[in-house]
Amino acid sequence: MNKNVFIKLLGTVYVLSVFFSCTTAPVKEDVIPQNSESNVIEDTEVQEYLPENTVIYDDNKTTIDPVIEYEKKAASVTLSLLILPSPSIKGTSFKKPFSIKVNNADGSEAANFPITIEYPNNITNGVIEFATATVQTDEHGIIEFISPPANFSCSSVISFYPAPDVHSTDIEPIIQRVSLKVPFLVKTNLTSAGGSICLVDYDKQGRAITDNGLTSSAVLGNLIRSGFSRIGNAEFYKEVADGDNTILYKKAQDLFGSITSYFIYGTVKYLNTPVKDEQGLYTVDLTADIICIDMKTNAELFKTKVEVTGTGKTENSALNNARNEQLAPLLAEKIMYGI
Repeated sequence: MNKNVFIKLLGTVYVLSVFFSCTTAPVKEDVIPQNSESNVIEDTEVQEYLPENTVIYDDNKTTIDPVIEYEKKAASVTLSLLILPSPSIKGTSFKKPFSIKVNNADGSEAANFPITIEYPNNITNGVIEFATATVQTDEHGIIEFISPPANFSCSSVISFYPAPDVHSTDIEPIIQRVSLKVPFLVKTNLTSAGGSICLVDYDKQGRAITDNGLTSSAVLGNLIRSGFSRIGNAEFYKEVADGDNTILYKKAQDLFGSITSYFIYGTVKYLNTPVKDEQGLYTVDLTADIICIDMKTNAELFKTKVEVTGTGKTENSALNNARNEQLAPLLAEKIMYGI
């Protein structure tokens, strides 16, 4: 065979083999076996495995209902008080810790259970502000807590409740219902600093009584019995009734000088006309507005308004009950935990 003809035949065979190999080779595809797991699950399949407290939204996303979830958590334990410390004094810590015990629903000790503690942390414009801390019970289900020293006096509460996993305003009513609330009391540090008090009584016609201070003396007696010393009545009845605090402060400064640290003054009035009921008992309603100022700076230390009701077989006995049994101890307590 002619050499040139042979070379041409070989070239033709090569071209044809390449052509058929390109046109007949199968394309490899990634095929998911029929028995492999898929990441796509139908809604009907999801609902079969979701807990009862799961909410399904239109966009096929799921979320846990915080209200139902917290109800279950709160119901799983009980909280009880072990130690309630005595009141502290403004600027100092409690001498003993607040201590509580947490038990499971079956009565066993709830070890390592998270508890949120909400306690007074500050006062702004007479309103108590609270801080929170979350701690875990020890192996016996016990928590001991001492708050930081308070730079204010107050009569408030400290609350203990199961720590929420999800914070939501919807669970606030549950928290209020299940919380263990105990007194959080911080006394004033001015009990022996020296002070004075002047409360003006008004008669039922609305006229100021300027020749005596029966309520003032009653409150003073309660303050002394509760631990105050170096405190007495000041007879500024007319000045308090006139309502000119600038003149009142100047006269108090002239009289007291530097021997007193604070001055408590205010008014006590009938809230309405005394009444007699069908059983023959009289009722007297009194309202008191008082304020306490710093005698060095004239700054307001404390302010409150309270209302009380007294009863008695006569109008006078009802008034005495309202003044001596209701109002005086209440004001003394508010002063102790307020200034």
